[in-house]
Amino acid sequence: MPSDLPTRIRSISQSIDMQEASNGGSKKSTPERPDANMPPVTKGEQLIADALIARADGGWGWVVVMAVFVSSVIFDGILLSAGQAFIPIWTKYFMSTPSSVSLVFSLQNMFYSLTGPISGAFVNAFGCRIVGLAGSALAGLGFILSVFATSVEFLCFTYGVMAGVGFGAMYLCGIIIISEYFETKRSLATGIAVCGSGVGSFVFPPIFTLLVENYSWQQVMLIIAGVELHCLVCAALFRAVTPEKKQVEKVEETLVSMLQSEFPGNSTDGKESLSFVKRGASEVIPPSHKLSQTLSIDGRSDSVISDTASNVVPQEDHARRRFVRALSQTASVRSSFARRFPVRQLSMVVVSRFSVICVSIPSVYDLRNVEMNKRQELRKISYASIQSFNRPLQRLDALYQGSVKNINAKTGITEGTISTAAPVTVDREDVKSIVCMEKTHTWRQSIKQAVEQLIDFKLLRSPSFLLFVSACFLASVGFNVPYLYLPRQAEMLGNSVELSSLLLSIIGIVNTIARVVCGWMADRPEVDCIVIFNCANFVTGISTMLLPHFITYPLLSVYCCLFGAGIGALMSMRSLVTLKLVGIGRLTSAFGLLLLFNGIAVFLGPPMAAALFESTGTYQLSFYISGGLMTVAGAAGLGLNKLLLWEQSRQGKKCEELVGVHGTMEKNKTFSSPAEQLKI
Repeated sequence: MPSDLPTRIRSISQSIDMQEASNGGSKKSTPERPDANMPPVTKGEQLIADALIARADGGWGWVVVMAVFVSSVIFDGILLSAGQAFIPIWTKYFMSTPSSVSLVFSLQNMFYSLTGPISGAFVNAFGCRIVGLAGSALAGLGFILSVFATSVEFLCFTYGVMAGVGFGAMYLCGIIIISEYFETKRSLATGIAVCGSGVGSFVFPPIFTLLVENYSWQQVMLIIAGVELHCLVCAALFRAVTPEKKQVEKVEETLVSMLQSEFPGNSTDGKESLSFVKRGASEVIPPSHKLSQTLSIDGRSDSVISDTASNVVPQEDHARRRFVRALSQTASVRSSFARRFPVRQLSMVVVSRFSVICVSIPSVYDLRNVEMNKRQELRKISYASIQSFNRPLQRLDALYQGSVKNINAKTGITEGTISTAAPVTVDREDVKSIVCMEKTHTWRQSIKQAVEQLIDFKLLRSPSFLLFVSACFLASVGFNVPYLYLPRQAEMLGNSVELSSLLLSIIGIVNTIARVVCGWMADRPEVDCIVIFNCANFVTGISTMLLPHFITYPLLSVYCCLFGAGIGALMSMRSLVTLKLVGIGRLTSAFGLLLLFNGIAVFLGPPMAAALFESTGTYQLSFYISGGLMTVAGAAGLGLNKLLLWEQSRQGKKCEELVGVHGTMEKNKTFSSPAEQLKI
């Protein structure tokens, strides 16, 4: 048996110990009176509840939603519509080939996706506002520099790489900032925001056609830069959620209470003095080092950094051992936790992680080594602890675009799945390792850890998730081909440039409607997201394969309706299918992997289609292949449900065997997803 087996089993228990958050009530942090059969609320649980910033589900959040909507209109409109206007112009201007010019747009789409994991890491360290502003500025700078392009290679860097990275940063910031403000209404908020993509692809194609007819491409590029820089205003509205004064005071009181319970008699009122820390602090940091010297609350990263402590090895003194013991005993999580804190609308999807994080409160080290007789200093530690708890990627549902209240229905987790008799506690050794890790924690480490969290190739060991990634990869190869070459196909059939560009607008408006409808369907527990995902792939794939035979404008319009509806359904169902396959605990990692493979796929499609056009003189073979790949993706997805059931059955038997050896859980339990249960 591996040495970390108890930790694995404890992780299994925690990951599936999720209960549905309450839908209403006050945001106050005082727990309700527990039922007779429920164990009392521990101080560790109280600390978790107090440290979580409750999502407002409204207020300034609606301003954020509109900001994300407007930014999506701009960058998705440019991303999906500019290619059809610039490819023929740049081919003539630079005396190049369509396949070479298409590399510019392939690179832009690739970096739009590949930037996701890296942007997520920077968001975790610096916040959505700063990363969004940086992304907007970078994309605008890329467009401005493109004016001076002397070759296609120059455009590949400025228009492709720079603008793509900027767009990718803004895209991920939009997803994360909505999750920070919304919980029960997240489906509605996300649905409104992502409609910006469809609106952008509806509005921008005729605008691009009008601009290139009346201005040089360099002038058009400057206009694009000016429009894109409006995203700076949108990003400036991404105000971070901060704790209120009452919440900071509550966490402060809980910290004091936890400390006093282990060190009684050292403080008269629990507020002005906690002199117990002096017993062991002198062995680590001289008394002259006050909190102002060792504690830095960085407004950008919300991190607590101790410059002095990073170079000091703590002594295993009596005070430290007792404090670690206290935390390990109180930091417990029970499946009844959500019921005992319903008014805070806490989601059990985050409790399992915070049960470990809370014992490290980046302040654990500082609490021992600063003079706690200063109330203001303890309050700074409490504030920093709350900020660290609520980093965007600390929440397991940060990238989930649906309503948190529907997670149970989508994952098949029901109350009573796990025995509620015994609490799941954190090992003392785990506490010690986390405490030591936090002392050297910097924003660089935060970025590194976030990247590792967003890209976890171990997920590919799950057959069902590997099949899903493969299906998404195949579909993404053919995804951008119609956006780039459908207008050219329509022109070759004798339609005007204006009418040809309007076809993309039809795709955009139908895409918007499909996202709204599918978003409504996604909230219904009886809807199988995998079935809708497969149907969408079949619709887009088969219709694209038939596109060469649609030779009249009405038939081309019908194709645009089918393709737009399919794409809208695919985008809406992707996060739900991912949730069903890997569970909420590993959704962030799965999302990062999907972005990675999607970036590679969208890079391959357009150059392939352009090369086929150069060799055949028509786009027929390009549409056949791209549509065929999307159809194959739909066929591959047909086996997802059966493969998932087989995998759950296999992993369930393994879990029962492992649990039976250690006697920590009951037999015949159900689990949320194979990829979340065991990290084999």
